[in-house]
Amino acid sequence: MGEGKGLETGGRHCITDGCDKFARPRSTSGKCPNCIARECYHRKNPDSPSRPMGHHGKWKGVECSEDGCSERASTNGLCHRHSSTAAYYRRKADGVSYCPTSRRNAHLKLKYGIDAADYTRMFESQDGKCAICGMGADEVAVPSSWSASNPFAVDHCHESGKVRALLCNQCNLLVHSGQTSDTLQRAIQYLEHHQRNS
Repeated sequence: MGEGKGLETGGRHCITDGCDKFARPRSTSGKCPNCIARECYHRKNPDSPSRPMGHHGKWKGVECSEDGCSERASTNGLCHRHSSTAAYYRRKADGVSYCPTSRRNAHLKLKYGIDAADYTRMFESQDGKCAICGMGADEVAVPSSWSASNPFAVDHCHESGKVRALLCNQCNLLVHSGQTSDTLQRAIQYLEHHQRNS
């Protein structure tokens, strides 16, 4: 969040030592999204080395080494796009094919601390339905970027990292927008009030 935007919205600074970003609005922790994500990651991966505030690795301030590219380098002296392309052709030359299953497992493990088997167990325990609206995978709108094996989003607490349940995209957006149960309760009261007076 930019400094001007933070001041306009009455934002407060993150309480983490050395962090000059603004705290997430309506956050009870008083921390910025980056610090919350960092804490969440280290709770799930306690053996991972913890980096000091402001550490961006050896590629900080370095441009991509690919000719004509001025993007910031992130891995092996290349920007994210060129690094991904190079890794793809490197795997192709080694005869390693793209495996969507292992990639999905890696994504679930990195972001939520679960694997595809855990996702399937949650899906089956919910009878293949969203935990809020109760609609099945064939009844809800699934974003085109999602795979057929992931019809629902993994809902989790952004502050503790704890996985809660599987939600359809609309309900997941609703929970994310509401942030807290108090806000959602007020939204319910608001809708009920206007429904009675309509």
